[in-house]
Amino acid sequence: MKAIIIAASLICIGLISGAVYFATRPVKAGPRTVPISAQYTARVSAGGWDMGATAPKVKIVEYADFQCPACDAAAPIIKEAMAQTSDIAQLEYRPYPLQQHDKAQLAAIGAEAAGRQGKFWEMHDKLFDNQSTWVNDSTFTFRDRLVGYAKDLGLDTNQFNADLDDSTTLDQINKSVDAGNAINLQATPTIQVNGTTLDNDTTTAIIQQGVPYLVNYIKTHQQ
Repeated sequence: MKAIIIAASLICIGLISGAVYFATRPVKAGPRTVPISAQYTARVSAGGWDMGATAPKVKIVEYADFQCPACDAAAPIIKEAMAQTSDIAQLEYRPYPLQQHDKAQLAAIGAEAAGRQGKFWEMHDKLFDNQSTWVNDSTFTFRDRLVGYAKDLGLDTNQFNADLDDSTTLDQINKSVDAGNAINLQATPTIQVNGTTLDNDTTTAIIQQGVPYLVNYIKTHQQ
């Protein structure tokens, strides 16, 4: 029973569709002052943000929510495991903001906007590293915090603000959400390894047992 309670507390359960679609969508932005980075172009082509091996023997896809505590717990484990297996494994991160998290979608948009300037993974880490701080923000003050994070990362904040309001930024998130819905995603994080979706017990084991468990899992699932 204790293990079941722990597992339930570690996984963020989605509401019905699991997707977030605000009634008010951003508008398409005007001409850019900062060119779109190659990193973002690759993200659009791949359907997610890739890191690791270019010809992977193990392909990992993670659907995650920046406001989800379980995703926060998993983030440093996945990052270190990827560092240790970068010769064989590739991670593809796909945003999946949950309806019950009031700032999850804006956080995902902020990471996408940073990615347009080549700093997705830096914003990804900053959001998870500081989740316990910004989770208590209002949606209005959180936007200001995001702009502050962008400044910390050396981004052009005028372009960052424009990208926060650009509907095409949200479009990429919605494509990731659609992909998650297509596999009947029920919770975050949801992790796929070589096309197989891990069950909650395995995902919980990754969070509880940490980097050695995930590294071993990756090494034993080479194609």
